[in-house]
Amino acid sequence: MTIELTHIQRYLWLESNVFDNLKDDLGNTIPLFGKGADKKGQNMEKLLYEFAKKEAVRRYPSNKFSQIKEYKFIIGALMEVLAEFYLKFFELNNYDLRVVIDTSENKFQKGYDFIGLAGHNGDVKIQVQVKWRKDKKYRFNKFNLKTMLEMAEQENIKDKDLYLIVVSADFSDPYEVLNFRENFRSEYSSKIKIITGRTIANKINNDLKRSDDVWGTFWGFFKESLEKSCTFQDFMI
Repeated sequence: MTIELTHIQRYLWLESNVFDNLKDDLGNTIPLFGKGADKKGQNMEKLLYEFAKKEAVRRYPSNKFSQIKEYKFIIGALMEVLAEFYLKFFELNNYDLRVVIDTSENKFQKGYDFIGLAGHNGDVKIQVQVKWRKDKKYRFNKFNLKTMLEMAEQENIKDKDLYLIVVSADFSDPYEVLNFRENFRSEYSSKIKIITGRTIANKINNDLKRSDDVWGTFWGFFKESLEKSCTFQDFMI
């Protein structure tokens, strides 16, 4: 199944060559994160970290500050592309989600990474913000999400039509990504639809469970979509 991906940094996944190294020491396809079958911690997230670090050094060989900044940018972009694929592959026509459009062409866009339409008539506006943190148990407070919340209010985004996707988070309850202090979680858990890395992994395992190789099937669909969506010009960015 091929999904059209439009994020401007989509080529990074192919440039990273991570799809050439998908098997752990036991021959099993690596998951998004976690220790995997061989218990050594081989996973996609680590491969992306290694690529981002090398790419940041390549781009800024003599500037440590720029390397750190670029590393975070690359990781963030990779997670946004994965989020776009996840939404279009699993969530379109679920949750009444109809259309998903990325905003990566506008590098000055702040507060959200995707917009879209939902509702039975396809006339309800949504916004999607993608976040990543190295700490898998990181909890966001109101200050962390200030711009996202302000933009949603400005655009009159209704409750549960604001999505927060934290690919790096590994909480059993997605709403644990919100800090409980100052009643932030209790106030906003009813307003934001949250998808975590654990949510994504569970969805993949449940929806593709008939496959002999669940993660192999998912990465295969993702790679095929990237290859069909990328052009020669993308790699010249």
